[in-house]
Amino acid sequence: MFRLEIRAVIAGAMVAALLASTPALASPKDGKAPAAHPPAAASAKTPEKKDPPQKDSSPSSKSDVAKKIAQLLKSQPGLRAAQIQSALGLGAKDTADGLKSGVDGKVLTSSGTGDATTYVAK
Repeated sequence: MFRLEIRAVIAGAMVAALLASTPALASPKDGKAPAAHPPAAASAKTPEKKDPPQKDSSPSSKSDVAKKIAQLLKSQPGLRAAQIQSALGLGAKDTADGLKSGVDGKVLTSSGTGDATTYVAK
């Protein structure tokens, strides 16, 4: 019984503190009832502008990237995609596209799976 009374007092105090910290829910000092909802203009958000979609790399730029990767791999064979990306300063998509283009064009060979795939120039 005593425990239930303590819980009720604590719950009441927590609700009172929450109401006091929220101005819209607190009892007004001038005796008027608070507005039920804020004005529509205040709650309306301006839509965020999105960046235009990026165009895919053209086939010529993919082959250019593949050539750069092949040049790197001739001097440092056996690199992984992340190492190639950081060495050439490319983005992840450009690196992946260049590697795929190089392997499909028989300029590069790959061995291994997943992140452990290594590449060598032919």
